[in-house]
Amino acid sequence: MRLFGVQFGAGNIGRGFIGHLLQESGLWTVFVEANEDLVAKLRERGWYSIRLIEKDGTFRDVVIDRIEVLSVKEEAAVTEKIAFAALVLTAVGAKNLPQVAPLLARGIEERRIRNPEPLNVFLCENLKDAPSIFREKVQQYLSPAGVEFLKERVGFVGTVIARMVPVLDERFGVTDPLGV
Repeated sequence: MRLFGVQFGAGNIGRGFIGHLLQESGLWTVFVEANEDLVAKLRERGWYSIRLIEKDGTFRDVVIDRIEVLSVKEEAAVTEKIAFAALVLTAVGAKNLPQVAPLLARGIEERRIRNPEPLNVFLCENLKDAPSIFREKVQQYLSPAGVEFLKERVGFVGTVIARMVPVLDERFGVTDPLGV
C-alpha cells in the first residue's frame, strides 16, 4: 500500500509547495479540489511541473507525478482517502475552510471506524489561531464518538509557508496552464 497525504486545494501552494514536498518525501498526493476544470485537467494529464528558481537565478523544472485528484463532490472517495491517509493538509484560503470542515469531519468519522490511527491536519492558511478555529469548526460535524476520537487522536497543526509561489507566465518561460 502506498503512503499518501490528502491535500485540500490544488492551487499554487497546494501544487507548487505541498505536492512537491510530499513527492520529495516519498508520498503520493491526493488533491481534493473544488474547481472542476482543474480537476479534469489534472486527471487527464496525471502530472504537472513546477519551476524552481535557484539562488543563482537559474531555473530547475520538477515533474510532480505521484498524484491523484478528487473533486470535493466525490465525498465517498474523499472520506475513504482521509481514513487511510498518512496526513491531511489544507491550502484553500482561510475563507474556504468552513467548506472543508464537513468533508473532513466525515473522513475523521470513517477513520475512527476503519483505521483508528492518529492523524495530523496541517493548516497552510493565513489565519491566526487556525488550528483551534478549524478544530472547533470540524468538531461541530462529528458524532459524540467522533469528538472523542478527535480529542484523543487528531492533531491540528498551524504552519508557516516559506516558499513564494507566484503565478508563472511567459516571463518565466512557462506556458503550461498546469505549471506552477
